[in-house]
This record gives sequence, C-alpha cells and structure tokens, in this order.
Amino acid sequence: MNSSENLFAPPRATIGIASTSNQSGFFGLFIRWEKYRLIYNGILLIETLSISLLLTDIRRLIFSLIGYAIIANVCFCGGLVLNGYAWLLGQRSEWVGRILFVLGTLLAMILVIPTLIWLVRPAAFLAD
Repeated sequence: MNSSENLFAPPRATIGIASTSNQSGFFGLFIRWEKYRLIYNGILLIETLSISLLLTDIRRLIFSLIGYAIIANVCFCGGLVLNGYAWLLGQRSEWVGRILFVLGTLLAMILVIPTLIWLVRPAAFLAD
C-alpha cells in the first residue's frame, strides 16, 4: 500500500459521467427532449381545444386548464428522466427517446378526455 493512497476516498466512477463527450451527449439528449416538448404541448393543445369546443364554452375552462397544463409538463419530464437513465445504462439510441415520447404522449392524450369531461360535468363522475 502506498502512503499517498487515500483509503477513505470514494471509488472513481466507471460510467464516464465526467468526460466531456458524455456531457455533450447528455446535453444533446436534453435538447432533443425540449424539441419533443413543443410537439407534445402542440398535440395536447389541439386535442384539448377540439374537445372543449364540442363540450362547452372554452372561456370557462381556461383557468382550470392552465393548472392541468403545468401538471402535464411536469409529467413530461418523466420521459427525459427515464431516457437519461437508459442513456447512463448504455442505451443511447434515439429510438429509446422516441418510444418513450410516443407512449407518454398517447397516455396524456387518453387522460385528456376524462379530465375535460370531469371539468365540464363533474356530477357525471360522482353519480352512482
């Protein structure tokens, strides 16, 4: 044992997080997901406005929808986190992110429908 070795030092990372190429790769992943966010918000906006126009006056829903839009964007961040973990584990293909994006967007689109119905007619969900 060498006297210059620190026995209490933490082990060195073996996945290379500190390297420049990995940071730029992870930054690229983040940028890609921000582009996905624009598409995601556009899809949900078109769906929400279309359904809202059929159900009720859109002005009644605006303030409620702002809160739900914030929640939807927080949930969107889960896709980036999952893609980031996959990236750290070696799954660095763009397809991983695309699959996560498509599945998450489809789930959000499905959840828009009962949410809008609940906002317009909450008694329909509370009736026995």
